[in-house]
Amino acid sequence: MILHRVIEQVRKQEWTAIAIDFVIVVLGVFIGIQVSNWNEMRANKASLTKALERLEAEAAQNVEIADGVLQIIEKGRIDRELAKTAVSNCEETPETVAALGRTLMNFTGDFQPNFVFVALDQVADKDAYQDLLSPAFSRALGAYNSRLNEEQVQLTSHYDKIWQYHVNTHPSVTAYFAGPEADWTFALAKPFSDVCSDPTFRSRLINTIGFLGAIERRLKQFKLQVAEFQAAIADELGHHQ
Repeated sequence: MILHRVIEQVRKQEWTAIAIDFVIVVLGVFIGIQVSNWNEMRANKASLTKALERLEAEAAQNVEIADGVLQIIEKGRIDRELAKTAVSNCEETPETVAALGRTLMNFTGDFQPNFVFVALDQVADKDAYQDLLSPAFSRALGAYNSRLNEEQVQLTSHYDKIWQYHVNTHPSVTAYFAGPEADWTFALAKPFSDVCSDPTFRSRLINTIGFLGAIERRLKQFKLQVAEFQAAIADELGHHQ
């Protein structure tokens, strides 16, 4: 319609009308682009809000994962102290021998947290989200991303070393089933006096206890940093509401 009118105007050399129609067309295209951009930005803001909410839930889930590992460590704390003291001082009693067996079992716990990264990757990798995030939250997001990856690598390394230096690989330790329907457990394959005087057994026991202590310290510090990140998420959500 407009093209037909412009052709007629050119034939009649109605330059003013041509200029007006040209401005109308350009203005219409400009407004259309702006409306499209506005709609896209509004959709991105709504999508970002949902992504931030998922990220907050994911951070809370990672705290629960860390708490699960800490509970396993805490569960064996008293037995570990008894076992370490007994082996170091060669103090054999029914209580210390039982504590040593329970400590060996505790060492088989799952001390490798499998943190969740799905929502984090969605927020961190989408350029449209990055354009909407505040500089302060972008920094907090980068710090959380780096720390989460570091913790996954470091705690996996500690977990691998626990198994590498695990006391249950020592020839003085044996695993057995107490009965047909019973779970497996550990027992000393040699007299306690021989085990406690064995420097390799004592060294591996103390090393493994040390690795658990390192895991505990890292996870407690990680929880504090996650709490700071959750506060940053709450602030950012406030900016987008």
